[in-house]
Amino acid sequence: MLPDSVPPATTTSQRSLASHLVLVIEHAQHRTREEAVASARQEVDQRAGRFQELDRQVPTMCEQLGLTDRERAAVDTYMQIMGAWMSGYHAWQTQTRRYTTAPHILPNTGPGYFDRLLPV
Repeated sequence: MLPDSVPPATTTSQRSLASHLVLVIEHAQHRTREEAVASARQEVDQRAGRFQELDRQVPTMCEQLGLTDRERAAVDTYMQIMGAWMSGYHAWQTQTRRYTTAPHILPNTGPGYFDRLLPV
């Protein structure tokens, strides 16, 4: 679903985001960068797919719980907000200057470069 929801690892690594999924997979599972990117994309796609699956089940769940119209509206609003949050997070990671310009701003010899924080 979200093929670009995993931003370029080199960009993020230059910004010292040690919690970035690609870098964690790469180092913790001793994978190549390409393997880690593929694994992270798969994880994101699975989770997004699970959200869509659960979203489709919400109307039936509301009916089974006997929710009032007002309660159903609140649940619908929550689901819309969660979808918008995920979409916005994706857009932020793939379109903001933080990620698009990082390779040109901070060289790998700069302070805080991720590869210098973890032993290879």
